[in-house]
Amino acid sequence: MFSFNVQSKQKSIEKKPHINNVFNEEDVEEQEVSDPKAFLLKQQEEQSRKARDSQQKNLEEDPNVYDFDSFYDEMKQEQAKKDQQRKEEKKKQTQSSKYIDALKKVAEQRKWERELNKDRQAIKNIEKEKEIYGDTESFVTSSYLKKIEERKKWEEDQKKKEELEKQQHVTKKGMSGFYTKLVSNLTDDTPTQAPSKAHTQIEAAPKKRHRSPPPSATATKNNTLPKQQDVQKQIQHCSDNNNYGEDVKEETIAPPPKIAKQDKSEAINAARERYLQRQAQKN
Repeated sequence: MFSFNVQSKQKSIEKKPHINNVFNEEDVEEQEVSDPKAFLLKQQEEQSRKARDSQQKNLEEDPNVYDFDSFYDEMKQEQAKKDQQRKEEKKKQTQSSKYIDALKKVAEQRKWERELNKDRQAIKNIEKEKEIYGDTESFVTSSYLKKIEERKKWEEDQKKKEELEKQQHVTKKGMSGFYTKLVSNLTDDTPTQAPSKAHTQIEAAPKKRHRSPPPSATATKNNTLPKQQDVQKQIQHCSDNNNYGEDVKEETIAPPPKIAKQDKSEAINAARERYLQRQAQKN
C-alpha cells in the first residue's frame, strides 16, 4: 500500500581508520574507550584504590601518622613550655639587683682586705716567736701558695685602678678635656634649646639702663628741638641744685639726632646756637 510515512534509512556510521602509533602506550586504551562516562568512573575508582593502598601502608608503618589533632596539641605544648622558660629567665634577670656586680666587687675587695690583715697579724706573731724560740722550720702548703698568687694578682689590679683614678682626677687633667667637649658640642647636630623668656628679660634689663632714652615720636616726625617754654622750665628746676652747670654742659655736649636731609640739619644747628646764646646770657 501507498503511505506518506517514509521509512528512515539506517545510516551507517563510518568510523575513521585508526592509525597505530608505535610510541604511544595509551593506544590500546583509546581503542577500548566507547563510553567516556564509564571511562572516567573507572579512572576515579583506580585513583581511590591507590589512595587507600598508600593510606594502609602508611598506617602499617606508623599508626599515628594521620592523628593531626594530637600532633597539633603536642606542638602547642612545646611552644607553651618554651614561652614559660623565657618568662622564667626574664624574671630571674629582673629579680637580680642592678647593683649586684658592684656589690660583688666590694665583697671581694673586703675579703682580700681581711686576708691581708690576717697575714700581717700572722707575720707579727711569727716575729714574736722568733724572738722567744729562735729560727724554726716553716712548712707551706700548695693551697697557701695559690692564695698568695691570687692575692698578688688582686694587689696588681688595685694598683692599676688607683693609677687610673689618679690620672683621671680633675686636678691632673688639663684643658684638653674641656676643648674636646667643646668641639664635640660644636660638631653635634642636635638643636640647642632656646633660652627662656625670663632669662632673656633678665639679660636685657641691665642693657636698658645704659642706653639713652629714645627720641619721642613727635620729635622724630617733626625733626625739631623742644619748645622754648619747656627749656625755660627745665632751667628753673635745675637752678635749685648745685650741679646746674654740669647738667647744662651735659645737655649741650649731647650730640643732636642724625637727620637725613641737609636743610633740616642746618635749621637745627642754627636753633641750637640760639639756645646756647640764651643760656649764656642768663648765666
